[in-house]
Amino acid sequence: MPEPKHLSPDHERKEYRNIVVRTAAMYGVMVLAYFGQVPLWGIVVANVLFYFSVYVSVHEIGHNYQSNRLHWIGRMVPLATPIWGGVRVFQETHRRHHLYFCTDHDPWLPYYAGHPLRALFFNMIEPEVNAYNFMKIKGVDKELIVNYIYNIFFIAVGAYLFADAYWVYLISTRLIHGLAVFFFNYSLHRNKMSADADYSVYNRESWMRPIFPIARLIWGKAVVVGFMYHDRHHCLRQWRYHPLDYETLEDIRDYSPFIKEWPAKAIYKLSDIQAQRDELRADMPG
Repeated sequence: MPEPKHLSPDHERKEYRNIVVRTAAMYGVMVLAYFGQVPLWGIVVANVLFYFSVYVSVHEIGHNYQSNRLHWIGRMVPLATPIWGGVRVFQETHRRHHLYFCTDHDPWLPYYAGHPLRALFFNMIEPEVNAYNFMKIKGVDKELIVNYIYNIFFIAVGAYLFADAYWVYLISTRLIHGLAVFFFNYSLHRNKMSADADYSVYNRESWMRPIFPIARLIWGKAVVVGFMYHDRHHCLRQWRYHPLDYETLEDIRDYSPFIKEWPAKAIYKLSDIQAQRDELRADMPG
């Protein structure tokens, strides 16, 4: 297995810089729209162009750095991009998604389990669901409260200063976020858009390869490759690799420490898996 190329202090700073620059670009277009320099639909275009890369940076910071090392930018994603509580909330729930994938202990289960319309609903409120699950796991602490106050403050200030332009910005960002994470979560973990679809982690290179040059130009290579090779990312010892490393990895199909046969026909109960393991240990000689 190759050594990760993108886990360094320099790359950590690059991810934070990407969050700042692209969020500032989205916010800046909204301010220009308020002053009549660009049409309101320009806000939506800017969010489509820039938001996905912000989310990828949040994902990489969440995987690769301990929460007590998260820079304030990661703790308080700025200007009301829809990640309540900062990267710390995303990090806790997303790491558990990897650990408990396809079991009833996965906090991200609502985003890909069952009927696609049900999953769409939960993806549209993904920031709130993540925050709720974080509080169930970790409780409420001072930093979480400060993060919420920070988010609510910027929503209030933005709405007061920039009126309709800000609401177009905020609502379009939420819609783009929800639709994007639904497409990502459901299409990469189910083999079709159906309630009876199998569960696994699917390679989507065949979907993206025909449009790779234009998609890379619009969203950047990390976003596109991260979608194409999500199966490689989900393998147990490969969670911390950056999307720019995925092409050097292999899909070895060990997506879970609890489930070994893929695809799965249904969500497993973790208690059943552990009971089966206990029975096997009891039957072993010696």
